[in-house]
Amino acid sequence: MHRVDENFNFDELYNYDFDYGFKLFFERKYYSPKYLNSGLTWMTSYWWLSIIYSVVYMICVYTGQKLMKNREKFRLHRSLIAWNIALAIFSILGTIRFLPNFLTILYHKGFEHTICVFDYNFGVSGCWAWLFVLSKVAELIDTLFIILRKQKLIFLHWY
Repeated sequence: MHRVDENFNFDELYNYDFDYGFKLFFERKYYSPKYLNSGLTWMTSYWWLSIIYSVVYMICVYTGQKLMKNREKFRLHRSLIAWNIALAIFSILGTIRFLPNFLTILYHKGFEHTICVFDYNFGVSGCWAWLFVLSKVAELIDTLFIILRKQKLIFLHWY
């Protein structure tokens, strides 16, 4: 993880940054080196939480399937639709906010730069990249719907 110097010049980094015209209040925080460093510190300090989340997830899946074995399945049609609409809206917003900067950098700096340089830690695209990472924990709720509706879990849900 790269630390950001307090005197970091974002203009230098964003010579090819897409001009969003407006930045949402929570996106503006990602232009602050202090805020970025606090997020990086949190991620490096609490990396082990991902292991705990994974173990708890597996225990919940196993226990949930055992509890549902002799019960009637839940009819969660409306809840599932609402959940999927919320995920779709989040994904669409993330794409709308992330893609313009990605395409601008791809055009001006090339494919290798889009993969190998840490530009996406910063600004609007950094905000949405961070939200995308955090959303993976929330997406584990999909498995809850599968268990409560007594559907078959495929390998993807375990992996």
